Amino acid sequence: MTTWDIDVPGAGRVIQRAADTAAAYEADLGGVDAATEAAVSALPNSPLVVQRLGEFVQEAAQPHLERIVGHTHSALQGTTDAVSFYVAGDQEMAARAQRNAALAAYPTDTPGVAAHGVTR
Repeated sequence: MTTWDIDVPGAGRVIQRAADTAAAYEADLGGVDAATEAAVSALPNSPLVVQRLGEFVQEAAQPHLERIVGHTHSALQGTTDAVSFYVAGDQEMAARAQRNAALAAYPTDTPGVAAHGVTR
């Protein structure tokens, strides 16, 4: 049987750092639009190049970058869920152990011991 021992606070810190990095990456997506606009402005006499650049950004770059962001969010959510399920399972195991301990029979008449603790 596999034993799990996850450092939940440590895992939370790693997830948070990854989420912060992903947020910065998402902010960089806005830079793609700004860079495209700058390139278009720099090419006022090249309508064909501007058209192709726009097509590339709209049909290839932007969808690809959006997929990366989507996959990143999915990975972060899945990891967060997994840690949460681990914690919930750990709590459930503790609760189950506590219930089982409470169900254990309490001996009212231990063999060899009288009611007042005197050995028979």
